[in-house]
Amino acid sequence: MTDELRDMSLSELSDALDRGLISAVELVDNAFSTIDELDSSINAFVHLDRVGARAAAAEAARRRAAGSARGSLDGIPFGVKDNLFVQGMPATWGSRRWRDFVPNRSDICVERLEQQGAVMLGKTNTPELAMSYYTDNQLFGCTRNPYDLALTPGGSSGGSAAAVAAGMVPFALGTDAGGSIRSPAGLTGLYGLRPTNARIPRAEGFPALGSDFQTIGLLTRTLDDLRLVYEATAGPDRRDAASFLVPLTAAEHPLRIGWFSHLDGEPIDDVVVQRVTEAAGLLGARGLRVDETRPPFDLAAVRSIWSVLTSVGVSNALESAPHPEEVLTGPVLEAARAAAGISAERYCQALIDVTRIRRDVSVAWGDIDVLVIPTTPTAAWAAEQPAPRLIGGEPAPGGAIGAFTSWVNVVGYPALNVPAAPYPDGRPIGIQLVARPGQESALFRVAAVLAHSASFR
Repeated sequence: MTDELRDMSLSELSDALDRGLISAVELVDNAFSTIDELDSSINAFVHLDRVGARAAAAEAARRRAAGSARGSLDGIPFGVKDNLFVQGMPATWGSRRWRDFVPNRSDICVERLEQQGAVMLGKTNTPELAMSYYTDNQLFGCTRNPYDLALTPGGSSGGSAAAVAAGMVPFALGTDAGGSIRSPAGLTGLYGLRPTNARIPRAEGFPALGSDFQTIGLLTRTLDDLRLVYEATAGPDRRDAASFLVPLTAAEHPLRIGWFSHLDGEPIDDVVVQRVTEAAGLLGARGLRVDETRPPFDLAAVRSIWSVLTSVGVSNALESAPHPEEVLTGPVLEAARAAAGISAERYCQALIDVTRIRRDVSVAWGDIDVLVIPTTPTAAWAAEQPAPRLIGGEPAPGGAIGAFTSWVNVVGYPALNVPAAPYPDGRPIGIQLVARPGQESALFRVAAVLAHSASFR
């Protein structure tokens, strides 16, 4: 997109379409031009549907001209992570084992956006089986951070994050099973939402790798855009029974904020600690009750059940791979090997432990409404490296990037990355807001305070 279009919010783009200042076809062509200009170096998109997108844009333009637009997203382009199903479009999951798989149905989130006239441009890159905190695979290669091409945009929704951060599309869909939306959002300067389990319903897709830990996630450049896309995709659907169990209440009372910036034994950069502390101070200065608190979760317990469930999940998913002869890589290969040593009893115990962890977190949470904590313990690192070598001046242990995010997926709570002031060297960083199930409105309320504070950005 041109710089002018790239800086426009979804509401501004919709208004420009309504007023005839630009047509949906021109908007989509402009997006493709930006992709053609930038993506050879960023590698955000792995498949583009130019013919289908232009046809959809032409239909949107006709609706706008007739005064019958389907909503504010009608005619606006977006991207979809390559582990989500789009009817008639490749879904490779970043793996050679699914290299030519094409689903015959779309997932509900894609279906809802297209029903509202949004124009799907194509699929964005993901690590194999979406199992890494950086984005690289044997099929499509490495995705890079638009801020600095030497750096990673994170993972596993790195392709979607890079596409939005570079201005190729104003918003994109991804998934989040352990931080895969929030981490890339923090590393590229975006807003990223992991909603309550089943808030955005699902009916089609690849097999789950870790119980119900993965949700659809949303990436945008502004908070207002995030709210708009969230409202367009959230809400129950009969094809996902769990979506009818999500609370629909909103916290109307003055919010109570809890915060912490450290986990025992986990390294963290001083800059990240400073940003969390600044956020807590700013919220307190705006009249909210803010208290420093202890983490409500046991990270060791989270990691223990995580390794068991995802290993068995990977092994199960691979049973349906159309090309079982293809070589696996990195974490996927390790998980597949580990699954062979996991007994049925151990797997069952891990599921029991999930219930226990959810109960323990609910009790420890207390009466706070929103937690303010780090998203990632450091900023972006080298694009080709699975993880940073150092965090806080110390060697980074395995799993360090997900220390503050993965527990949220285990308990099923909603969480939102909010961009903060960057590192002194300019690298983006974010902080994470977490709320109880069904309390996305509380996340948006707190995020709005931070977003409208010049001192925080």
